[in-house]
Amino acid sequence: MAGGNFMAIPRYQLISFAHLEAVAASTNAMLAFVIFLSRRATPAGVVDDVVFYGLNVGVIGFVVALTAQLPGLYVLFVPIMGIALLIAVATHVVALGKAPG
Repeated sequence: MAGGNFMAIPRYQLISFAHLEAVAASTNAMLAFVIFLSRRATPAGVVDDVVFYGLNVGVIGFVVALTAQLPGLYVLFVPIMGIALLIAVATHVVALGKAPG
């Protein structure tokens, strides 16, 4: 590959891995915290699984599309990620409002 030369790594690969670190790690951490807080009011359900897999399939597909330079796949994977996050917001905002102090 780059043979130890950082400058030989293609820029698009660096961007895709920065997205993987920043977007995927922070979004999963924040989502896990919100789910943890809302569990005090409502138990876990299938919705949490849908959100988890939807978010991670979207992120992985987006990073693969960035790494492989396939911008046509963005329109497939970004909405999957976005819909998963919207489902999480819709289901856990109500639960967070009911959670004890």
